[in-house]
Amino acid sequence: MDSIRPDTPAARFVAQHLKTENFVLIDVGCSGGVNEGWRCLGDRLQAFGFDIWQDEIARLNRVETNPLVEYHAGMVGVLADDPRHQRRHNVYGRPILENLSYIKTQELRERVQYKDGAWAALERQADSPPAADVPGMGASEDVDTIVLPSFLKSRGVDSVDFIKIDVDGMDYIILQSLEETFGPAQVLGLGLEVTYYGSARPTDNVFHNVDRLMRGADFGLFELLVRNYSSASLPWPFALPHPYAAQSVRGRPYQGDALYMRDAAASETRGVVDALSVEKLAKLIAIFAIFHLPDQAAEICIRYRARLAALLDVDALLDLLALQIQEEDGGKLSYAQYMQRYQADDPAIYGQGAQYRLDRLKDRALSATWLQEQVDALSQEVSGLRSRVQTTYDRLRAQGCSRPLDGGVKSFVEPYASTDSIPGIYGVPPEAWGWGGASAPIVAASPVTLRLDVRAISGTIGFCLMTEDFSDRVSVQRQIRPSDGRVTVELETDLCQQPFRLGFYNFGDQGQTGELEILDAELLTWPNGGS
Repeated sequence: MDSIRPDTPAARFVAQHLKTENFVLIDVGCSGGVNEGWRCLGDRLQAFGFDIWQDEIARLNRVETNPLVEYHAGMVGVLADDPRHQRRHNVYGRPILENLSYIKTQELRERVQYKDGAWAALERQADSPPAADVPGMGASEDVDTIVLPSFLKSRGVDSVDFIKIDVDGMDYIILQSLEETFGPAQVLGLGLEVTYYGSARPTDNVFHNVDRLMRGADFGLFELLVRNYSSASLPWPFALPHPYAAQSVRGRPYQGDALYMRDAAASETRGVVDALSVEKLAKLIAIFAIFHLPDQAAEICIRYRARLAALLDVDALLDLLALQIQEEDGGKLSYAQYMQRYQADDPAIYGQGAQYRLDRLKDRALSATWLQEQVDALSQEVSGLRSRVQTTYDRLRAQGCSRPLDGGVKSFVEPYASTDSIPGIYGVPPEAWGWGGASAPIVAASPVTLRLDVRAISGTIGFCLMTEDFSDRVSVQRQIRPSDGRVTVELETDLCQQPFRLGFYNFGDQGQTGELEILDAELLTWPNGGS
């Protein structure tokens, strides 16, 4: 959700004072990992993430450093025979979806990848959008269905603090499946992606149905964000820079985020908050702070001060919340000082504050201009250095100090395209070395550099130079990914008179074959062993 702060000192303060309870987070639609804003909770954070993309789940589990955070591959929802599944409606219907400007932009981009005849054949083939093109509807046949209440019971999780749901499709069904869990697990809040269009059907994934369910479950609405999408008939500019075609600067309310929390101020729901443990109350404060609602967090502090005092220093926590609310103005007042100004109806909390924010924005704009000037100057300097390096390289080539790698490529893996030299496209199975090199092993009389112009099509590809019998590496290993684009890789070895070969390795996930394109290869030998 967009409103989560990257770091929240007040929430960190709360987490440091928890004695018996962890903060339990459920993240449905966790591609990319748990939002960094929750990491301020430190080792008190316990999270369960769910997503349909198995490769992404494997990656997340591999890089996660918190042993209490785990990720699971599966389609969260209800079983096929559940009535809620059978009567669900797909609100991503063609009539609205097809006329949005971002959909038309995607279609225009796809057309350039096909000739007119091929595109026409694809259109005839598709009576409805492919499942993978409808957000949240792809890959379901390849993963298990996860029913969250059953999952939590199987893991012995009887307390949940926050639930995030963002799957672009079955959000409302997932929410309904959790309705009976809210009370027993004492769920404190939910962050939901909501849609603002749809019919009056009570089963549609539309905001009015979500809001009715949440209020019936004794939650209050504390934040509502709107993302607008324009019509392709006369598109508004996209809100994000090229090439990210998504929401527009204006347009119809299409999607957004809603934050629902336990409400201590409303008489109808106050009893639910009164029944919370003192550590649950503290975690409720932490959530409000993380979502940049320090005013609501302070209300919990004041209303339950006597109970919270047994756990933490309430005045210190209020001071942190006061600093948070002054961040944009640069204020440093304590909670008591801030409230004194408010109670005195000090003009500083009116227009002067707004003017200060405006001045700050101007300062930031000037700073951004200065930074851009520095970046431009550095870019020119780098361009000059590149030119000098290229000139030196061209001079060395003219002196005969380098020779191309020629001859047939030898490989332990089957290349995707046959080649008669190093350049080409290779398929590299995971957990298996593939070798490319000259038809005869490379032998140099002095230290050498093998320069490769390459790009990774898929997977994470590593490079190194190996001894002729593949028994040892004779250079430092380098790795590239598709996101790196076209890069130059240089591998050096100081072995002389000993044959060596080029090797590459795929660190790919889940048994996926990686693809590598070598665009150019040169062996640069330096005279007299120089560098």
